[in-house]
This record gives sequence, structure tokens and C-alpha cells, in this order.
Amino acid sequence: MKNEAHPLFSISLISSSRKALRIGYNQVQIMRTLFTNARILTMADGPVLLKGYLAVDGSTISYIGEKKPFFRANQIIDCHNMILMPGLKNAHTHSAMVFLRHFAEGLPLQEWLSQVYPIEAKLTEDDIYWLSQAAYVEYIKGGTTAFFDMYFFPHMIAKAAEDLGIRCVNLYMPNGTPERRQLIEDQFEKYLHQDCLVRPMIGYHAEYTADEGTLKDVKDIADKYSLPVFTHISETQAEVDGCFKRRGMSPVEFMDKRGFFEYGGGGYHCIYLTDHDQEIFINKNLYAVSCPGSNMKLKDGTAPLTKYWKEGIIVALGTDGASSNESLSMWREMRLAHEQNPDIPLYEILKMGTVNGAHAMYIDDCDVLAKGKKADLIQVDAEDVDSLILKIKDDDVKLTMINGMVIRPDEKTILTKSDACKKRLRS
Repeated sequence: MKNEAHPLFSISLISSSRKALRIGYNQVQIMRTLFTNARILTMADGPVLLKGYLAVDGSTISYIGEKKPFFRANQIIDCHNMILMPGLKNAHTHSAMVFLRHFAEGLPLQEWLSQVYPIEAKLTEDDIYWLSQAAYVEYIKGGTTAFFDMYFFPHMIAKAAEDLGIRCVNLYMPNGTPERRQLIEDQFEKYLHQDCLVRPMIGYHAEYTADEGTLKDVKDIADKYSLPVFTHISETQAEVDGCFKRRGMSPVEFMDKRGFFEYGGGGYHCIYLTDHDQEIFINKNLYAVSCPGSNMKLKDGTAPLTKYWKEGIIVALGTDGASSNESLSMWREMRLAHEQNPDIPLYEILKMGTVNGAHAMYIDDCDVLAKGKKADLIQVDAEDVDSLILKIKDDDVKLTMINGMVIRPDEKTILTKSDACKKRLRS
């Protein structure tokens, strides 16, 4: 991997490697990075920019301060007065759906799904691997350091994330069969108790698509591993009305009565939460993940985030898949959230796209910049904190570091492979 400096910042490398520096037989020197001349937005102390230094030892932040630390670095990165801040967190997405970008335009959700399902049936494991990596390239270029995915072949989503070096919270969805349940449990045993880039989670698509076998497996696995549960919740009024007709209650009430929120969790979209639903979210500290861009495209409606925020519901943001949004930019998502909710302070919107997203993904060690936290951070060419919401685009991100490593994907190879998958699937 080359370590070529971007024109707007310089990196001084003593030596480099993908994971560590090998200096002799059975000796490994961990990568140690010092950022200098930075304006640091830790997001642990409000919208305050600290002029100074940030040191990374291996995968962890070891120092933040105004004075230069005594720190033997393998690489020194001069930020030239740019902002260092926590990486963006995309708290709901279907990454591999990049192959359906600009597909079935103008259709409401249920009609859109009827067009999407037949094409998805052709997906293979190899497709998921390369299409996911194509989305990861977009995430990294735009400053997203972690994402909460749910899609087919989740073990390939995990492998693609590990291979590229991006942090993935991966929702595994049972289907009521012993084979799927065994695959899920194998993945949980592989990842759940490891300090690695992949964190497995449990959930299902939605109340209106889940059969009893699926629901039972979700509950059993959640109880076995003490896990929160996530699903699409109250995305459309028709979904809510249908649940009342089938079950005599809202989708949120249904999940609560089935015990799915015993260990936390929440829902994606959450546009049509009833007053009682909102009480459940508040009392159980559940996360409402809003997707403003996707909701606009599919004409689902607009989530009342101002009301949720004032009442104390924890709101995070996600892009949803590129097929229902067109964009995987979290800057755009935060800007849309602001435009739809101008009464929410800009810094609170920024928290929805960073800190709250990390909490919704249960990766609390990646939420803010502080000593002992994971070094998941980005360097942004921005004037001030407000401009991060009002002006910044993906191109303004000049460096993305995940787990202490500056990530530079092999974009040409990934896009060549993913384009071939896309052509076959859509032919």
C-alpha cells in the first residue's frame, strides 16, 4: 500500500505496513501515529476545537492535548489546521444495494420492493463481497468509519469489511431454518467476543415479513447472547395500520410485548411512532435511526426528529441502501436532517451522525476522540463546527483512519469487480 501524501496534508513515514511493522524475527512494531497542527473536535466536550496534537498507539488514541507529547511515531501527519473529529457512523444501510442505484425510480416503498425482490434473488456470495466493498469505498472517501449493515449473505459482508479494514456492525437475520440459525451462531462465536472490526447483531427485516419461526429464532439468539434487537419499524403508515389490523397493536408494541427489547435495540426509519411507542423508546433507551434521504425518495414521509429530540428519544442517522437513496454520504444525510428540523442545534445533528450512531451500533469505544478510545477518526477541511453540517461534502474529507490505520482501498480493482456483478444482475 502506498503512502502518498494528499496535496493538502503531508505524512512523514518512517516505515509502513498494512497492520504492523516487522523489524526482525518474532518482533512486531505496532504502528504509532502523531497528528500535528490539528484542530481537534473530540465531541466529548461539546462543540469545542482544541488546537494541538493527537497520538495513536496501535488501534487506540493515547494522547490529545495542546502540548506536543514525547511520543516515538512511525508516521507524523501534519493536519495544516484542518479538523480532526470522530468518524461518521452510518447507522442503517444495505451496502451491497449499490447495484440497484437509480433502479425503479419514483415508486413508493411496497411497489419499489416488488421490483427489487426478483433481482435480489440472483445475488451470489461473490456479488455481495464485491458490491459491499464498492459501497465501503464510498463510505471511506466520505469519512464514514463504521456502518450498521443488514443484507443477504452476512458472512460475506463481514469478510469484505475485514479485508478492506472498515468497521462493520452486521445484522444477522434468521429465517426459521436450522441451517441459517447454525450459520448465525457460528458467526457469533467467531466475532462476538473478539476485539475486531466486525460486531454481529441480531434482528429481522420487518414485522410484516417475519414468520413465527424467524421471530422465535431472533428471540432465542438475543436471549442466548444478551443482545439488542433491531428491525425496520413504522417506516410507512400502511405498515403501522397493517400491524394494528393483524395484531391489534403497533409494530413497536408488538416487539416490546414479545420481549425483543429486553437488552435494548431500536428501529430503522421510525417515522410513524405513536405516543405510546415514543414512551417505550424513552423508557427503554431505544434508538431511532432516521434515514431522511431514503424516506424522501420513497415518499414514506418525514420523521418528526425535533419532537423526538425534545422528548429525549436518542436519534441516529443512516443512509439506507444506495438504491433507495442514491447517496451513501452521511454529510448529505445530516444536512437533510437539519433542513427538515431547523430547530435542532447543528451540533446535535452532528452528534446524530457520529456519537449517537456509535451508541446505536453498540460500539461505544468508537464514539468520541479520547484517550483509550479506538482511533476511528477523520481529517476534514472545514472552517468551523457549523460548517460541518452546512457546507461539507465527501470531497472535503482528506483522511480516514479506522482502528489506527489510514485506509486507502484499491478502488480500481473493487469497482471493476463490482461493475461486472452489477451488469450481470441487471441484465
